[in-house]
Amino acid sequence: MKIKKLLFIFIIVLLSFTFGCKKKNTDPYIVDGISLEKKSIHTDAQDNFLNGNYGLALVYANGKEEKSHPLPVKLTWDDASKEQYSVYLSEKSDLSDAKTYIVNTNSIEIYNLKIHTPYFYKIDDGETKGFIVDDRIIRNLYIDGLTNARDLGGYPLSDGSYTKQGMIIRLSRLNENESTELLITQNGINTLVNEFKIKAELDLRKTENNENGGITSSPLGDSVNFISFPMISGGNIILLNKDQLADLFKILGDKNNYPMIMHCSIGTDRTGAVAFILNALLGVNDDDLYYDYLFSNFANIDGSRAKSTIDNYLNVIKSQKGSSTSEKMYNYLLSVGVDKTDIDNFINICK
Repeated sequence: MKIKKLLFIFIIVLLSFTFGCKKKNTDPYIVDGISLEKKSIHTDAQDNFLNGNYGLALVYANGKEEKSHPLPVKLTWDDASKEQYSVYLSEKSDLSDAKTYIVNTNSIEIYNLKIHTPYFYKIDDGETKGFIVDDRIIRNLYIDGLTNARDLGGYPLSDGSYTKQGMIIRLSRLNENESTELLITQNGINTLVNEFKIKAELDLRKTENNENGGITSSPLGDSVNFISFPMISGGNIILLNKDQLADLFKILGDKNNYPMIMHCSIGTDRTGAVAFILNALLGVNDDDLYYDYLFSNFANIDGSRAKSTIDNYLNVIKSQKGSSTSEKMYNYLLSVGVDKTDIDNFINICK
């Protein structure tokens, strides 16, 4: 009887302690006391691919139609009595540097927001609320007129950080091949110049066959430095262009070229090879290197791409010294003549 009584008292004390003490808040979606609603920029097909087996990429897209565009983040509010609303949006909870949107409905759709990033907003003089784009990887972008546009950044690293977003945007060509006819619209130009503050365009298309249309300046305007850097395609692109990597990193190691856009023709093969090199160097894990490359199947790229390309790229560096893909890529770049300072400068800019 005495034992039962002591057990009863112990349980009461335990329950009192459990419910009487304030539980520590470990919810990562509460910032500065503001609860962040989870948002996504991915379509169902994109989301299923990115959260499944990358080997099943062709189940969701085959590279023959445009499916690469993201969804906008949509904000709505109850009050529909006004003819006009001011929406203030910021990455700071005090809205001190908020961007202002003027709308005439009780909702707004916003494209190209960062992933893994808390946002705060209020409508007119209302309460400050928040959200976070809760997507694991790939910040795909909407650039009007183009396909296959996404941020090179936003990938998780082993230390819990993410590669920097908004530094390198990979996308399809801005002008038609063998022509000066623009594919990007004026709205697309405004997005890159005014929102992303692009300073340089790295065009990987060939010049001797007029693939790049003979352009010598960026369609984005005189404020953007046009860099023609023709790369060879039609095989293992890393090996085919290994003698050019030193010159490429002279460009990538120059902070004055950032933020930049990078493209070839469809933003998949030559662009994909450079993206692989850069992401591997920064420490993006091998699985995500496959996801990044195979996401191009959601774009209109005239045919599908397979994982074997990334298999081949990984084979190029597998014999290098290092315990990780990042270390192996670093040593591979040194072995083909890339200057260590240029490599380190790039890492410091984008990591």
